[in-house]
Amino acid sequence: MCDFLAANLALCAKLLNAACDTNYTEDDMKTMGKRIWTLARLFNVRDGFSKKDDIMPPRMYLDPLPEGNAKGKVVTQQDFDKMLTDYYRFWGWDEQGKPTQSGIQEVGLANLAAR
Repeated sequence: MCDFLAANLALCAKLLNAACDTNYTEDDMKTMGKRIWTLARLFNVRDGFSKKDDIMPPRMYLDPLPEGNAKGKVVTQQDFDKMLTDYYRFWGWDEQGKPTQSGIQEVGLANLAAR
């Protein structure tokens, strides 16, 4: 499924259940998504990625949007840093973007994350 798709998780569960003869719920779909992102992040952390790599192109800070409701706006570094902190917290990662032990356990990946 596309990362940018605003998915209807109830519908996704229904389709998956129909295709695979399973009984997944909307909550199961959320957990699966969180597990996928956490696993991807664990691979990235293993290979040296950290908060320093979670950046936006300079034009996001410098070039105002040309049209729409946000016309003339840019994302400030301060706003981005706050959003990044909130993003890490949402996923159960620490302040450097590393999945925490509790975040790893929450999605059932404890056996893969020897620390």
